[in-house]
Amino acid sequence: MDSYGQIVSVLSRIMLSLDAQDREVFSDCWSEDVSLSVIFFDGKEMKYSCRADLISGLTGSWEGSASQLRHQLGAVDVTLTGEADAEANYYCFYMTVGSTMQLAGMGQYWDQLTKGQDDKWRVARRKHVFLTPLVY
Repeated sequence: MDSYGQIVSVLSRIMLSLDAQDREVFSDCWSEDVSLSVIFFDGKEMKYSCRADLISGLTGSWEGSASQLRHQLGAVDVTLTGEADAEANYYCFYMTVGSTMQLAGMGQYWDQLTKGQDDKWRVARRKHVFLTPLVY
């Protein structure tokens, strides 16, 4: 698989692991020194400055069963900025599943990715902005 495919795959694995509440897969998608900023629709911001804090903060309440929320990536633009560096910009729709599917919101993401010594791409920096309120 080429770099573009590997990068889109890691972005997809993040979303799929969120949906499945798979902490191991989720953790492997981030660099140790990840910097992540989430800006909610109301302007409130949440920040993480390392993988351990990110995993603890975002997955601490996971019970290991799939969430009702699903993520759908779209319009993924990847730019290779070096042999082991890349940027990605994309949208994500959030939907609830069950007896009926409902749109729960939409976000935009700006990621910087690095390729590690193990040849795996991981997100090193992320800015995530909710473009709508998240309702579910």
